[in-house]
Amino acid sequence: CDPWLKKSHPDLHAKLKAVRDDDGNKGGEGDKDEAAQKKAAKPDAPWTTEERLTKFYEKYCADKISDVPSLLEKYAGKEDKLFIALVKKYGPEPEDPYYMDSEDEDDEDDDELAEGMENLEVGKKRRGVKAKKTIKFETRV
Repeated sequence: CDPWLKKSHPDLHAKLKAVRDDDGNKGGEGDKDEAAQKKAAKPDAPWTTEERLTKFYEKYCADKISDVPSLLEKYAGKEDKLFIALVKKYGPEPEDPYYMDSEDEDDEDDDELAEGMENLEVGKKRRGVKAKKTIKFETRV
């Protein structure tokens, strides 16, 4: 992205580089360090329902963050229905960093899943008029 921006839009690239330097990041090197620290620092526990809802609204509708406590009261015991409705309305829920696995573990799980899928046989279901097998009887005497 950076080489393309530098080649296609040199003036914009210079402005962005100046802004990055003002923030203390030199040429994007600080971004890599921050990303590595975030990835390495795995939280001790998963998000609470309040944190999940807050993160959801931070991602999709920041205006409603103040409504989180009242929504939790309203949907007490029915939080799963609340999140299902929110996902239908806004989109997928933000991922909890507690449940994020490393890339190596994901590959092993995918391999096991692929092996299991090879053995799975799915039969075709017939649909339409010919799906019902009817036997015609001779009704004449």
